[in-house]
Amino acid sequence: MYYHKIGTAQSEDQLVYEDKEHPKRYFGCGLTEDERFLILSISEGTSGAEIWVRDLKDAAQTGFSLLVKGFDTQSNVVENDGDKLLVKTNYQSPNFRVVAVDPKILHGKTGRPLSRNRKKYC
Repeated sequence: MYYHKIGTAQSEDQLVYEDKEHPKRYFGCGLTEDERFLILSISEGTSGAEIWVRDLKDAAQTGFSLLVKGFDTQSNVVENDGDKLLVKTNYQSPNFRVVAVDPKILHGKTGRPLSRNRKKYC
């Protein structure tokens, strides 16, 4: 996945993420409204996605941290509230819920699922 700034040449695009081991996976990227967090969504089909996050205001963070592991849940980042990410998920909640997650807990640690650091938000 490449980042392209409108108005610049394609040759200036920056590689944001690649996964050569899983060429059939789908990838999507987006920013929170305040452009602080870069959200990477990875899926293998039409239901369920793994979610990774990168805090663009944290110069020490050069890669993504795992937010939602695996493809068993339907989760997505709704927005952020300051330092917290608001995540809509059906993890242990068939009718969905919104939880607040502190991505600083995740930084540098992969494999830590949403369920391990969740806090009810609303």
